[in-house]
Amino acid sequence: MNRNSDVEGTNENLGSREKIVPPVVKRIRVNDGFSEQAESRAEVVPINNDRVEINPRSEITDVAQEKSVIENTMHETVEEPTSRTEVLVSEEARVPSDERHISTSSGQISAPQRKQKRRKAPFIALGIILLFLLGAATWWLLAGNKQVDSVQNDDMSSAPITKSKIRVVITVADGKVEFKRDEAEWKVANTTTQMQEGDYVRTGVDSRAVLTLDDGSAVRVDANTIVVLENLSADEIIIRQEEGIVYSRVVPSDRKYVVAIGETAYQALGTAFVTVKNQNETGVQVYQSSVKVDDSSDVVTEGSQYYDTNSDPTLEGKVTTISIDKLVYDSFVTWNLSQDENDIKFKTKLGVLTKIKQRSEELEKERQAEEVRKGLAEKSALEKGEADEKKRSETTGDMVLSLAGKTFSWRYTGKAIHGYKLVYSKSSETPTFGVDDSMHFDINETSGSITDKDNISSGDYYNVRVCAYSDETEAEPCVDYSNIVVLRL
Repeated sequence: MNRNSDVEGTNENLGSREKIVPPVVKRIRVNDGFSEQAESRAEVVPINNDRVEINPRSEITDVAQEKSVIENTMHETVEEPTSRTEVLVSEEARVPSDERHISTSSGQISAPQRKQKRRKAPFIALGIILLFLLGAATWWLLAGNKQVDSVQNDDMSSAPITKSKIRVVITVADGKVEFKRDEAEWKVANTTTQMQEGDYVRTGVDSRAVLTLDDGSAVRVDANTIVVLENLSADEIIIRQEEGIVYSRVVPSDRKYVVAIGETAYQALGTAFVTVKNQNETGVQVYQSSVKVDDSSDVVTEGSQYYDTNSDPTLEGKVTTISIDKLVYDSFVTWNLSQDENDIKFKTKLGVLTKIKQRSEELEKERQAEEVRKGLAEKSALEKGEADEKKRSETTGDMVLSLAGKTFSWRYTGKAIHGYKLVYSKSSETPTFGVDDSMHFDINETSGSITDKDNISSGDYYNVRVCAYSDETEAEPCVDYSNIVVLRL
């Protein structure tokens, strides 16, 4: 049977149908040593709402029995009847369960607390209030953040956007390399110098510098050159070249790389190229990939060049082919070639620099062959000269000519191994073998006459001298000429 429901039955004493209401514990206080008694009553409510009272239970005097009865009674009255109209409860029965107890002469026995039905309504109301407060706080925070974001966005929209700058360092400083910042004086630059946007860099005579960007791209500066790091933004690099020669070796990326000369901008398209500005020329030569010239519709491709100004008018304002032979003898270009060959990022992307290297090797072979040829010729001439000197040493000496009547005689301190030539002429005061008339005499002969010759005329004067014949073993056909003797026939 459900204890929470009314019990409907028949009372034998009354003989009528009725509802039984569970007993209610009543606390009786006894002072001055009197013991407390637990009194329990049961009330019966007839169906016709006529009240019928059952005789009260007998009084309980034994303490142990009293406790047992109280516990049983409390267990029976855990929950109150569901209808107030069916129960008549005295005011004393409304005493809270936590105050109910029985005092004895030996002490105080606490009765079990009566379980109360939880009152959920206050907690539900409190929960609703808390949820409302939490929602209000959340709304306030979100609205505040939106206002802060709005203010920040307004500030960001009105404030200029600062782009990040790339890092540039000087990795090579050969000779005189200087930099200038914020209109200050020029200072010595070295490999510990950190460059900034707006800095100037210049090189002196026989000097070079290399500026390395954070992605490995290199700006190699030749002697007598001035450059300005005009823009070092992460998405755009602008190097302004005021004078000299600059070699740009650019790592391909989405970053824009430009060398500006005057009003012309040379934009790299993943490139190795040289820009030049001097009295004779202003322009670009592309060694690998290509370069876009902003004031030209043409793209300067690998192996080509473009000049705004040039000492050769036929090269101005148009794209032409680079002369490889000229680059071979360009020390700055060949130096950059060696730098690229030693860099793992560039050694497989040499472009026309490979042709320069090949042509340089060819010319070097030709030069070596020419040196060999010259060496052989010099050696041959030396050997011939030594041989001639030896022969000359055999024939060189002093030659003396004399005349007795119409007969000439001579003395020679050298060795005329090929004989003598007696040379004569009526018109020349210095008769010479091969030009004037002559007579040959053997090496053992030391005298002779010319009167037997058919071309000799009586009554004429002849100038005569003798020489040692070389038989073309000497530079001259006849050497060691004697003095001149005049013969009159």
